[in-house]
Amino acid sequence: ILSLDLWSFRIKSLAQQRSGVTILNNVIDLNNDEKTVIKVDVAQKGRVNIFIMTIDGNIVDYHERSELDIGEHFYTWDGSNRNGKKIARGMYFVRIVGDGFDETRKIMVVK
Repeated sequence: ILSLDLWSFRIKSLAQQRSGVTILNNVIDLNNDEKTVIKVDVAQKGRVNIFIMTIDGNIVDYHERSELDIGEHFYTWDGSNRNGKKIARGMYFVRIVGDGFDETRKIMVVK
């Protein structure tokens, strides 16, 4: 190889993550009002709970949904706590619990 274009890339199709839980935009910049999107593909009808937590397990935000039908469901999080205040920068965890799955994903918040 005599040369390589470092700035050339191709976008692949969206890869489904384990148990039908996918985090879109897992690095958010609060100064730009970015949001993360949590996609949950429900294989069987049931309840889904979504927790946003700090590294030490404190719950920052909580989404509870009633019975969900089979299919894709999308939730957003804007980097704020339950009181609507912007959180500190750092690593946060998203835990998604539903019938037949219990998954944890990471989100990085920058400012």
